[in-house]
Amino acid sequence: MIKKVISVFCAVIVVFCGMLFSGCGNKKETENGLTFISISDYQEKYGKTATDKWETDKTNGYVCRITADAPTDVVIPDEYKEKPVIAAEMDDDKTTRKVESITFGKNIKVVQNVVTKNTACPGLKSITFPDALTTILDSFNGIKDMELTIPASVKRVSYSFEDTENVTVTFEKESSIDLMTGCFTDSKNLKVIVQDENRAKEILNQSIPIAKTAKPGAAAMQKIDIGTEKIIAYSDKVDARKICDQAEDYFGAALDESKKIQSDEAGKFADLFDGPIFVTKVSAEKQNNEAYLPSQYISVADMSTVYPNRYRVIMKDRNEPKVYCIAERIKGKSVDYQSGNAYDAKKTIYHMEYRISLRNLEDGELLCWFEMETGYEPEGGVYTYRQGEDLRRRLGFQDGEDYYFYEKEDDKLVERTPYEWVYHCFFDNIQQ
Repeated sequence: MIKKVISVFCAVIVVFCGMLFSGCGNKKETENGLTFISISDYQEKYGKTATDKWETDKTNGYVCRITADAPTDVVIPDEYKEKPVIAAEMDDDKTTRKVESITFGKNIKVVQNVVTKNTACPGLKSITFPDALTTILDSFNGIKDMELTIPASVKRVSYSFEDTENVTVTFEKESSIDLMTGCFTDSKNLKVIVQDENRAKEILNQSIPIAKTAKPGAAAMQKIDIGTEKIIAYSDKVDARKICDQAEDYFGAALDESKKIQSDEAGKFADLFDGPIFVTKVSAEKQNNEAYLPSQYISVADMSTVYPNRYRVIMKDRNEPKVYCIAERIKGKSVDYQSGNAYDAKKTIYHMEYRISLRNLEDGELLCWFEMETGYEPEGGVYTYRQGEDLRRRLGFQDGEDYYFYEKEDDKLVERTPYEWVYHCFFDNIQQ
């Protein structure tokens, strides 16, 4: 009898201890669709490198995970078990969520993997950020019909706000941004506003892609406006679709020879050039209207990230753009080169030749035009491939694809995109 009692007592002790230790080993706790895990346990599970990009102290607090069971209106608490909740993310379980709003607690400093291709939230309507936020990583991709304000406290934004539609992202004044990578790509009707004029170029040049407008008549028109509120308002006074249609009408047309100038004379017309650029794409081998690829519309707001001071001067005495530029890729000029790389040695490399014209926005009147060739002419007339160099990007145009073009400047190779070549002709010449 005594042995039976002792056995039962021991069994009870074993079960109790098992429950106790099981509870101690439970590193995640879930409440109302939100899972909480301490920073130390998070680093133990995913490695300390998992928090390397967090622009904050990582020694105390919790990470909150938004699961597929989260409610329609998600509210991340300020604290959990009397410790700050400093980071938020979503379970990467490829589950579409019913979330319509997300409000981050006042202690949230890091947001990562919240609303991605694997954690889509098609019904999301609002996002509220705290003033403490410092880091946004791989988040808010595919969002639509929304206006967001990025707090001045944010220092890093990486691979976020991609594939958006009808979205406005505003960076507050005195923004702390010092690193932006891979943001805003593949978006439609996107506005990115930097309220601090003095930091507009510094912030936007790190990440912003140049906007592309689909060929007129296409169902979807990609349009990205970037810059300060004043510049975007000035830029929006141009009807992009109308300009695309007009520019196509002039493609390949005979131009008045009396209006032709040399490319190094373009600086004389710099004061007139206050509007957008329309670039047509033509294959290097097929030089006719049927050969050209979707066109590119580059708005004043796009260009302001490269030449912000230029537009500040313009807007002092002009309420709206009066002139626009058409850059036609008229043909490709093959170039000779030497290469020790067998793959590149098989390629036909081209410099593109452009026909640049300035026209009045109101009536299309031709103001001037000239031809230019991208790239630079090497000594001896033959390019030499160097190990580790992307030959196609260095030399220019290849196989109907668009690359960056290099130019010799102060004995150095300077990389320029096609639209920068246009601006170089007009503005760099006048500044020298």
